[in-house]
This record gives sequence, C-alpha cells and structure tokens, in this order.
Amino acid sequence: MPGKHVANDSLFIDVAITLWACEFEPAKDELGDPIPIDVDGWLDQGTTIRPVHFTCDVT
Repeated sequence: MPGKHVANDSLFIDVAITLWACEFEPAKDELGDPIPIDVDGWLDQGTTIRPVHFTCDVT
C-alpha cells in the first residue's frame, strides 16, 4: 500500500510527542495519597493478554 510507511512513521512521531509533552502520575485518593498501580497485574483473555485497568492523572 502506498503511504503505509509514512503513516506508520507519522503515528510514531505523534505518540512520541504526546508522551514527551504529558506528565503521567498515579491518581490520588480522598486523602491525597497516590493510589498504587499493580505493575505485575494482567488479564488473560484467551488469545490476548493485557494489563489490568488503572487510573492515572495526565497533565
């Protein structure tokens, strides 16, 4: 397909710029303490494995 490589490279650049421009932090509870994230948690759905849901603040 013509343009496939340009589209993939453009998407990569867009994601990289978004990650560079944003700050990701754990969400906070009612007392202002960070809610821990289970970095080892995952869900096995047969053919796919994905991380468990978590909340975060993006600024």
